[in-house]
Amino acid sequence: MFEIDVSSSAVRAADNLVARLQNLNAPLAKTGALLENKAKKRFQSQKDPGGKPWAPLKPATVAEKKRLGKASSILTRDALLSASIAFNVSGNEVRVKPSEEYGIFHQTGSKKALPARPFMGFEADDPDKIGQIFRDHLEGN
Repeated sequence: MFEIDVSSSAVRAADNLVARLQNLNAPLAKTGALLENKAKKRFQSQKDPGGKPWAPLKPATVAEKKRLGKASSILTRDALLSASIAFNVSGNEVRVKPSEEYGIFHQTGSKKALPARPFMGFEADDPDKIGQIFRDHLEGN
Protein backbone atom coordinates (compact mmCIF):
# COMPACT_ATOMS: atom_id res chain seq x y z
CA MET A 1 0.00 0.00 0.00
CA PHE A 2 1.16 3.51 -0.79
CA GLU A 3 0.70 6.42 1.50
CA ILE A 4 0.87 10.05 0.45
CA ASP A 5 1.31 12.79 2.97
CA VAL A 6 0.60 16.26 1.62
CA SER A 7 1.73 19.12 3.78
CA SER A 8 -0.59 21.99 4.53
CA SER A 9 1.78 24.37 2.74
CA ALA A 10 1.45 22.29 -0.47
CA VAL A 11 -2.33 22.42 -0.17
CA ARG A 12 -2.20 26.20 0.32
CA ALA A 13 0.09 26.55 -2.70
CA ALA A 14 -2.29 24.48 -4.83
CA ASP A 15 -5.27 26.51 -3.61
CA ASN A 16 -3.44 29.76 -4.46
CA LEU A 17 -2.61 28.47 -7.93
CA VAL A 18 -6.23 27.49 -8.56
CA ALA A 19 -7.37 30.95 -7.42
CA ARG A 20 -4.88 32.63 -9.78
CA LEU A 21 -6.06 30.44 -12.67
CA GLN A 22 -9.68 31.37 -11.98
CA ASN A 23 -9.01 35.10 -12.15
CA LEU A 24 -6.88 36.14 -15.11
CA ASN A 25 -7.96 39.79 -15.10
CA ALA A 26 -4.58 41.09 -13.92
CA PRO A 27 -2.39 39.37 -16.56
CA LEU A 28 -4.95 40.09 -19.27
CA ALA A 29 -4.95 43.78 -18.33
CA LYS A 30 -1.13 43.86 -18.32
CA THR A 31 -1.13 42.19 -21.74
CA GLY A 32 -3.68 44.68 -23.04
CA ALA A 33 -1.69 47.62 -21.71
CA LEU A 34 1.49 46.26 -23.32
CA LEU A 35 -0.13 45.83 -26.74
CA GLU A 36 -1.98 49.16 -26.54
CA ASN A 37 1.24 50.99 -25.70
CA LYS A 38 3.13 49.32 -28.56
CA ALA A 39 0.38 50.16 -31.08
CA LYS A 40 0.40 53.80 -30.01
CA LYS A 41 4.20 53.98 -30.29
CA ARG A 42 3.97 52.82 -33.91
CA PHE A 43 2.45 56.20 -34.77
CA GLN A 44 5.73 57.77 -33.63
CA SER A 45 8.04 55.24 -35.29
CA GLN A 46 5.79 55.01 -38.38
CA LYS A 47 6.57 51.30 -38.69
CA ASP A 48 4.44 48.17 -38.73
CA PRO A 49 4.71 45.49 -36.02
CA GLY A 50 7.48 43.79 -37.99
CA GLY A 51 9.55 46.99 -38.08
CA LYS A 52 8.88 47.77 -41.75
CA PRO A 53 8.36 51.50 -42.44
CA TRP A 54 4.86 52.52 -43.47
CA ALA A 55 4.26 53.54 -47.08
CA PRO A 56 5.21 57.21 -47.50
CA LEU A 57 2.59 59.89 -47.96
CA LYS A 58 1.70 60.90 -51.48
CA PRO A 59 3.15 64.26 -52.56
CA ALA A 60 -0.37 65.75 -52.71
CA THR A 61 -0.99 64.74 -49.10
CA VAL A 62 2.32 66.24 -47.99
CA ALA A 63 1.46 69.48 -49.81
CA GLU A 64 -2.01 69.60 -48.22
CA LYS A 65 -0.57 69.05 -44.73
CA LYS A 66 1.99 71.78 -45.35
CA ARG A 67 -0.73 74.16 -46.55
CA LEU A 68 -2.73 73.47 -43.37
CA GLY A 69 0.34 73.89 -41.17
CA LYS A 70 0.18 70.26 -40.04
CA ALA A 71 3.08 67.93 -39.40
CA SER A 72 3.91 65.62 -42.28
CA SER A 73 3.75 62.54 -40.06
CA ILE A 74 1.81 59.58 -41.38
CA LEU A 75 -1.61 58.78 -39.83
CA THR A 76 -1.53 61.79 -37.51
CA ARG A 77 -3.89 64.34 -39.07
CA ASP A 78 -5.80 64.86 -35.84
CA ALA A 79 -4.37 62.10 -33.58
CA LEU A 80 -7.84 60.62 -33.08
CA LEU A 81 -6.90 57.19 -34.42
CA SER A 82 -3.93 56.63 -32.12
CA ALA A 83 -5.80 58.11 -29.15
CA SER A 84 -8.71 55.74 -29.76
CA ILE A 85 -6.62 52.58 -29.27
CA ALA A 86 -7.59 50.92 -26.01
CA PHE A 87 -7.86 47.50 -24.44
CA ASN A 88 -10.83 45.85 -22.81
CA VAL A 89 -10.78 42.77 -20.61
CA SER A 90 -13.94 40.69 -20.69
CA GLY A 91 -14.15 37.21 -19.28
CA ASN A 92 -10.97 35.38 -20.20
CA GLU A 93 -9.97 37.56 -23.13
CA VAL A 94 -8.47 40.92 -23.85
CA ARG A 95 -9.16 42.96 -26.98
CA VAL A 96 -6.93 45.79 -28.13
CA LYS A 97 -8.35 47.92 -30.91
CA PRO A 98 -9.10 51.46 -32.03
CA SER A 99 -12.62 52.77 -31.55
CA GLU A 100 -12.30 54.87 -34.71
CA GLU A 101 -13.95 52.72 -37.38
CA TYR A 102 -11.78 54.05 -40.22
CA GLY A 103 -8.72 52.45 -38.60
CA ILE A 104 -9.35 49.22 -40.50
CA PHE A 105 -8.69 51.00 -43.80
CA HIS A 106 -5.29 52.19 -42.59
CA GLN A 107 -4.52 48.76 -41.14
CA THR A 108 -5.34 46.80 -44.29
CA GLY A 109 -5.33 49.43 -47.06
CA SER A 110 -7.99 49.77 -49.72
CA LYS A 111 -8.24 48.55 -53.29
CA LYS A 112 -8.40 52.05 -54.71
CA ALA A 113 -5.69 54.25 -53.29
CA LEU A 114 -4.95 53.79 -49.60
CA PRO A 115 -1.83 51.71 -48.86
CA ALA A 116 -1.82 49.44 -45.83
CA ARG A 117 -0.07 50.95 -42.83
CA PRO A 118 -0.48 48.33 -40.10
CA PHE A 119 -0.39 49.75 -36.59
CA MET A 120 -1.98 46.77 -34.81
CA GLY A 121 -0.35 43.37 -34.46
CA PHE A 122 2.22 41.32 -32.65
CA GLU A 123 5.94 42.04 -32.65
CA ALA A 124 8.44 39.18 -32.62
CA ASP A 125 9.09 39.47 -28.87
CA ASP A 126 5.44 39.82 -27.82
CA PRO A 127 4.75 36.09 -27.22
CA ASP A 128 7.72 35.94 -24.83
CA LYS A 129 6.65 39.09 -23.00
CA ILE A 130 3.05 37.92 -22.72
CA GLY A 131 4.21 34.49 -21.56
CA GLN A 132 6.28 36.14 -18.83
CA ILE A 133 3.27 38.20 -17.69
CA PHE A 134 1.26 34.99 -17.23
CA ARG A 135 4.16 33.11 -15.59
CA ASP A 136 4.57 35.95 -13.10
CA HIS A 137 0.85 35.86 -12.35
CA LEU A 138 0.82 32.09 -11.80
CA GLU A 139 3.89 32.33 -9.57
CA GLY A 140 2.20 35.03 -7.51
CA ASN A 141 4.61 37.82 -8.52
